[in-house]
Amino acid sequence: MGDYYRSIRHIKIWKDKLGFAVVIKDITRERNQEHELVLKSVAIKEIHHRVKNNLQMIASLLRLQGRRTESEETKETFYRQHRRYNCRSFGAGLHTSISHSQYARLPLGSTFP
Repeated sequence: MGDYYRSIRHIKIWKDKLGFAVVIKDITRERNQEHELVLKSVAIKEIHHRVKNNLQMIASLLRLQGRRTESEETKETFYRQHRRYNCRSFGAGLHTSISHSQYARLPLGSTFP
């Protein structure tokens, strides 16, 4: 079936006398929800990583293709497209850095050389 999780607490009932109660609570559902949340978080991070890599790959291919062409107009078109994809990839990385920052501060010296 699966694992069951319990939370056990001891509570004093009387201050002067020896007396206590034990509270046992089934926390299986909460633990399963936490586990599902961790799995979803890992999946989202993996998807984000793959999208960023794909954007960088497209930008690299555009740059390579732009270098091989003879026409200046075509080179300019490839260069503009390369910048667009490179900016999207950079924006995804910047968004990740800002959103995962402890105090939502980012050292711009390391981001903008």
